[in-house]
Amino acid sequence: MISLNKLVDYISGDDPPSIRWRAGSLFRGVLGYGGAGVGGEVTQATSKVTAFTLNTATGRITFAGGALGAFTSSSATWTCSAIGSNDVVSFVHRTGGSLGAYRIQAVCSAGTAQIVITNTSSAALTEAPVAAYVLHRGAIA
Repeated sequence: MISLNKLVDYISGDDPPSIRWRAGSLFRGVLGYGGAGVGGEVTQATSKVTAFTLNTATGRITFAGGALGAFTSSSATWTCSAIGSNDVVSFVHRTGGSLGAYRIQAVCSAGTAQIVITNTSSAALTEAPVAAYVLHRGAIA
């Protein structure tokens, strides 16, 4: 059995993951991906249904600027060696386009995800939204 103090000593020097501890508490500080080369970015070519590859657990995706009708969804295949079949991807619309007008979701399988981007507004949009993402490792067992 490993004690929490031993675990803290073992992982607090690793980068990534970036974990910082404050004495007197179970956890306070930063937990996430850190260090050069951990993240990446990609710009989707041609249209919002064009497949793309980005093999990082965190980063940014710039979606193509093609039209997306009001209350309409489009999907594309994302190839990513970091994704497992039980993983979850969180997205935040950071820049580009009408903030709050898009919902972005992922359905993961081993090495790939189907990305669904939905225009939640009542108007057709021809924009290139930029989404930040982070991959969360999942397990079913």
